[in-house]
Amino acid sequence: MFRRKFALFMAMIMLLSVLSAFAEIPPEIPVPELTGMGVDDTNSTEIDAYKKGYAAYVNAYFIDSQQTTYSRDIGRMGALGIVHKKGDMNFNAGNSITKQDLVEYLVRMSGREGQVMQGVINQAGGMGDAAVENLTKQAYVDDAIGQGLITAEEAFGLNQPVDKETTAVWIARMLGLQATLQNTDNIYSFGDWPAITPSNRGLVETMITEQIMAVDNDGNFNPKREITRGEVAYILNSTIDRMYGALGVTSNVGLVIGEKTSNVQETGNIIDEKRFVVRNMDGTLTTIVTKDNKSNNARNDFVLFKNGIVNLSKALKTGDQIEYLIRDGEVIFAEVYDDGSIQEQIKRQSDYATDTNIYYGYISKKIKEEKTENGNAFEVDRLRTTIYNGLVFDIVVDNNLNTGIRNDIIVYKDGNIGGVDLLEEQDVVEMLVQNEENIIYVRVTEPSQGQVSGTVRFVTTDQETGTSMVTIFDYSDQIKKYEVTNYAEIVINHEIANISDLKYGQDVVLSITNGYVTKISGETFINPGFIPDYSKMRIGIVSYVDDYGNMKVKYDDGVYETVKTENTATVIKGGNVINVRAIMPGDNVKIYFNDIYSKQASLIEVEGKEQLIQTVYRGYIQDVNVYRGEITIVEPAILNNAQWMTEDQPYSKTFELDDEIPMYVRGEQITITDLSKLYRQKPVYLAIRDDYSIEKVMQVSVAVGGEHFAIDRIESIDKVIANFELEDNNRNVAYNEGTIFLKNSRLVDPSNIDEKDDVIVVSDYYKGQDNANIVRITSDAERIFDNIYIGAIENVYGYTFNLKNHATISGNEWGDVSESKSGMFYYFNNLDIIDITDKTDFKTLPSYNFYHGGYSRLENENKTGPGLDYYRYYTFFVTDDDRKVIGMNIRHKALLDGQKLDTVETKESEIKKELDKRLAGLVLTRGSIVEFNDTYQRIIITDSHDWAEDYGRWNANKANSAVEYRDAIIIKNDKRIEREDLKEGDYIYVLRDDEDALVIFVEEN
Repeated sequence: MFRRKFALFMAMIMLLSVLSAFAEIPPEIPVPELTGMGVDDTNSTEIDAYKKGYAAYVNAYFIDSQQTTYSRDIGRMGALGIVHKKGDMNFNAGNSITKQDLVEYLVRMSGREGQVMQGVINQAGGMGDAAVENLTKQAYVDDAIGQGLITAEEAFGLNQPVDKETTAVWIARMLGLQATLQNTDNIYSFGDWPAITPSNRGLVETMITEQIMAVDNDGNFNPKREITRGEVAYILNSTIDRMYGALGVTSNVGLVIGEKTSNVQETGNIIDEKRFVVRNMDGTLTTIVTKDNKSNNARNDFVLFKNGIVNLSKALKTGDQIEYLIRDGEVIFAEVYDDGSIQEQIKRQSDYATDTNIYYGYISKKIKEEKTENGNAFEVDRLRTTIYNGLVFDIVVDNNLNTGIRNDIIVYKDGNIGGVDLLEEQDVVEMLVQNEENIIYVRVTEPSQGQVSGTVRFVTTDQETGTSMVTIFDYSDQIKKYEVTNYAEIVINHEIANISDLKYGQDVVLSITNGYVTKISGETFINPGFIPDYSKMRIGIVSYVDDYGNMKVKYDDGVYETVKTENTATVIKGGNVINVRAIMPGDNVKIYFNDIYSKQASLIEVEGKEQLIQTVYRGYIQDVNVYRGEITIVEPAILNNAQWMTEDQPYSKTFELDDEIPMYVRGEQITITDLSKLYRQKPVYLAIRDDYSIEKVMQVSVAVGGEHFAIDRIESIDKVIANFELEDNNRNVAYNEGTIFLKNSRLVDPSNIDEKDDVIVVSDYYKGQDNANIVRITSDAERIFDNIYIGAIENVYGYTFNLKNHATISGNEWGDVSESKSGMFYYFNNLDIIDITDKTDFKTLPSYNFYHGGYSRLENENKTGPGLDYYRYYTFFVTDDDRKVIGMNIRHKALLDGQKLDTVETKESEIKKELDKRLAGLVLTRGSIVEFNDTYQRIIITDSHDWAEDYGRWNANKANSAVEYRDAIIIKNDKRIEREDLKEGDYIYVLRDDEDALVIFVEEN
């Protein structure tokens, strides 16, 4: 809608010729509007503040700890109850902490406070205060020993100060960290490393490596130095997020966009209620409700840390960016960040979105308005804004006086963060706009402007994002590439033009603002885009294919481009013309064009089976010969049928390594020299393809930790931080450029993985993080089974027929059998129909005989036998997208071999039930042909997966599968083929009844 508004407004601007490009338009003339992210607190999640919020505040407030080095850490630890106030209003952060205090902090942080206190209550009957205090201290110590936080031998001198080494070891145990026994470079870089107890060096190394603790200013660790209470608060606060699960705490971050105070009545009491509306980072809304009951002093509130001071919610204001913690459904703590970090996170999220654009301009006028809408009174801030090519729009912020909600915008100015109140007339601004309607942020900046002149080399536009890039050869003989703003004014030969009108070799002048093209002026009186047919060619790897066959391709230079293929492009693979939809992510392609600028492909050549990844090896690096370019692994194993199959012979294997082969260690690209020097004896994974009978390495991934193997489904994925969570075991796994991503036996981009994908994941666990070495995507993205139909033939006409008791498969799941008549299906003269009624004598039926041979229901009257009045023909068949039949089997009186329908049942409704039952028992299988047994007419399939309807996923089989092909319709390249046309290595999709294949699709080549 915003684009349409801009288009209309552009026309209006052209008509108002009296206005110059940057002239101010009077406020009474309407222009397109951009608003803040609209909110409605009725759709928000409502959370009460902590019912003991004031008590938590008292425990968290220490007089000597406000606006000091450790004030933030002490405040949070106090609010969460990790630190307990013991009568003194001071924390004494500079004093040494005792072992007893540290033990108590760790037990509370591990979520065991409730159990300890319950144990004390159970034993403290009749005891005096001193005895209860001693009992409580011992209970903490006993619990710490029971958890393994400390040993019984360490439970001495508990009233004495604890040293830095002991602190590191105890905290590491609480966090569940493992000792680092190799690569202990940090420890041995300390001048005082001999002073660290040998048995503790591994845990100290881990604490340093994880950046939980650090060396002192003198460059030593100083293991025996007494550690202070403030230091411990800092360390615990820096790791508290790791313990949120044990504490039952969840964290969220967002921006306070509204607050409303009101008086409500509850059971006769007057309660002051305040509601804070928070826009969370993920776009959701949360309303935090605080309550102050004046009658009984009950207060639902939360501890707030703001400006270095521990406070209550009263200090929270609209525009504050906060992190807030929730426990037992109540907000217990919030912290206001004044460094812009949360807004920066929101901005970074927006930067990755495909529906955002950056605009540059200046504020020409600030206007205050009032309005009434739906019974609500509003104050409106309207900021007229002019962008650099002369277009004008209004930034509009509504302040609802009834609800207190203000749909404000994040504004960055002079190091400050706030709303549009910060903006002044003539401020130069950068604006991030979402969906062409909502402003996410405004940044006041000094523009960097200039002009670049040259000739056009390339113009590309991403079809998904709409982002255009122009590459020119400037008059300093330099190649330069710029992103074009989607509002850029383009003028060619003094006329308004489009980005697509730019041609190769055309002279242009680019106006550049902050690195973005805001205007293009050019002249041309020829058509330099014309070239001989197919004379422009690019080579790349397919990243994505949409429903229309358009491809996103990654070229050799790393640049992505969307290539149009619909309708006109010829696609060739293995000498055969194939459908463009048969192209898959990971395919290597050559793309030919008839125009130097056009993205419309005229010819596509797809590399054949030699590109497929036949094998993935695992082994241990025995030797790397840099000069010969070879790697030798021992204990080789092959990823087969969702498990590693170890080869007994040979014990070692040697592979060639080209200079171009990507080699990675946890996402960091390495060289063959690095591989030789640093990673011998390490586990390694090799993706192999058969390059004319030679095993060729295509990608190398080296592991540094222990292997995890999972057959699972992606529950959630964050492509910004390259991390996904597995559904069954809730494990988070990171991925990177070094991860070997496989789909349909092809190496594919990480972008091909999505939520709900079924995967086999091989990862290495190191320093608390799973890193994916291999991700095999087993989801069926092709929906290849969708054009299969079954039913009882009702009427046959000259080139059409229809069904009753019919059903089809969609999304890998059968629909209910329908007793009504189906729509028409089409058949033509080149269709051979196979009558498989007699399994010892299949009959091939030309389409002419199908019409003239009595296959309609009414032509098959039952004159003497039991069952229905008519013995029908049942059919399995496959169509193209236009319902044209390309393969068809028929069977008299029943659908499946051995089934009895028309001769037994007397009602159509009973046949429907039987068909529904049998269809529910059919199985979908996919995998690669590894062997044929023609004696028994069987195909052996390896790396096979069965579709599990209950879970909506492909489950990997741990053994080879076998299917009988005797009754099967075999389809390849949209044509029916024979068994002889199948080959070992073909990837197939099978619809089967137990072991009897009914339909086999062969991946097109």
